[in-house]
Amino acid sequence: MKLIVGLGNPGEQYKLTRHNIGFIFIDEYLKKNNISDIREKFKSLFVQTNYNRDKVFYQKPTTFMNLSGEAIGEAVRFFKIDPKTELFVIYDDMDMQFGKLKIKQNGSAGGHNGIKSIISHVGNEFVRIKFGIGKPKTKEETLGFVLGKFSPEEKEVLKDSREKIFNLIDDIKDDMTVQKLMNKYNTKGLPWSSGIGKSVTDCVTAQDVIGKVNLDWNVEKCELVAKMPFGVNRNNNIDETNGDFSYKGHVYRECPKAFCTYRTDVNLPLGIVKGKYEVVQNIDAFKFFNDAIGEDKAIWQTAGLFGVGQKVFVTAKLPNTIKVGTDEIDNYLVFSNSHDGSSSVTILFTPIRVICTNALNSALNYSNSFIRLRHTQSVKGCLEIGSEILKVSADHADYVFQLYNALSVTKMNDEEVMQFIANLNFTDKEKELLNCYSDPKSALKKLYNRDYSTIEYLELSTRKVNNIVSMYEYYHEGIGQQEIAGTAWGAYNAITGFYSNVANMSGEKRMDSLLYGNTARVCNKALNEVYKLAI
Repeated sequence: MKLIVGLGNPGEQYKLTRHNIGFIFIDEYLKKNNISDIREKFKSLFVQTNYNRDKVFYQKPTTFMNLSGEAIGEAVRFFKIDPKTELFVIYDDMDMQFGKLKIKQNGSAGGHNGIKSIISHVGNEFVRIKFGIGKPKTKEETLGFVLGKFSPEEKEVLKDSREKIFNLIDDIKDDMTVQKLMNKYNTKGLPWSSGIGKSVTDCVTAQDVIGKVNLDWNVEKCELVAKMPFGVNRNNNIDETNGDFSYKGHVYRECPKAFCTYRTDVNLPLGIVKGKYEVVQNIDAFKFFNDAIGEDKAIWQTAGLFGVGQKVFVTAKLPNTIKVGTDEIDNYLVFSNSHDGSSSVTILFTPIRVICTNALNSALNYSNSFIRLRHTQSVKGCLEIGSEILKVSADHADYVFQLYNALSVTKMNDEEVMQFIANLNFTDKEKELLNCYSDPKSALKKLYNRDYSTIEYLELSTRKVNNIVSMYEYYHEGIGQQEIAGTAWGAYNAITGFYSNVANMSGEKRMDSLLYGNTARVCNKALNEVYKLAI
């Protein structure tokens, strides 16, 4: 048996509000599946169905939200339902960005009155299906916010979320275990998933991934020629000893030791490489990664390409979630393969803070997060090291656990956080100017209040000031920050959260910078600076 519950408030005035997201998804699922035998039972609107010789119940409590447990408790006791594995509750969560989905098996009410009521009637262990609705700017606005209507932007997100919720309910009916449900659906809108990445959680093999994201093409290498700045004249100035030839009146010359990679399906050039460069085909690279992580040890998450195929990537979520205080940190492997000579075959270990999807740097020594294999003659042989990847990632997860927890118990006041953010962004000259100020602490506070006399004195650009202030605002107001403010962990997440969720970067640029580029180096610098306070 399964009891699938949507939470909300009864009454027309609450019908399409954020707090009624559970009602909305249940109603739409029933409508889509032509389930209409709805009855008033157990202080709720109740539907009983049969599916694969099993009973599946759908419930919408007609009590108000803070009494939801009364209705659910009655149904649980009547049908002798085991809440731990058979009770699934869909509801809104203000601590997650709008549209994010998270499944949990237990935990606190998190301030949600409906969940608090359910816990009081059936206990703490039941399956929570949390749908993020975001939160207002101030606590005073909370009531109006949760009982408010969806914005046009939120309505668009809801359209995209419906299918995911419907698939989730179908999987529940098909007896998918809670652990598998969490692995499949707890994708948090990763920083690289917007614009370039496509979900591949339903894929089993590398071939499945390749097919779903249209990476089933090959790359070849060919010799380069250069168009010379002169044409063919009447003296026929073609020097065949240099490999010259003419085409449409222009002279072309062979470029020794220079080659171009190109996609064979559309004949598009990808990059210029050296003669020793060894092409690694998408299917070979992805199969290696698949073999390395193992089918049952990690779940495919997203995959995609940069540009027209200059770089391809796939991510996998590892099972070893870690706890930092009350925070949950998921661990990911990111595999990338370039076809333009810009980078090696790379495997990167990266943690993601669940509540806000911050991409976190995982090592004090940035290079320790990588496994790199050069595109040389021997690269295919090097791919045999795949069996070591999971062992390395498991060891790294233990290291990350110790590192992050040290930050979580290290106190930092607001002035220290201000100084920390400024130091990350200031040049040596700007630091020197601040120290020469008659009252550096006062100058710093003025900076965060956008005092232009201070900004001009320090010779700061508008962009730099905006970044500094935005990081500090994220420290206090970002999702999940209120719980960790006052610690080095909170200060560090102000930086990663800004770059993961606020900084104005396109999907492709964001991923490249977060994982491999300048942003990754800045976040690594931030990790080193706060770690100095923790030791």
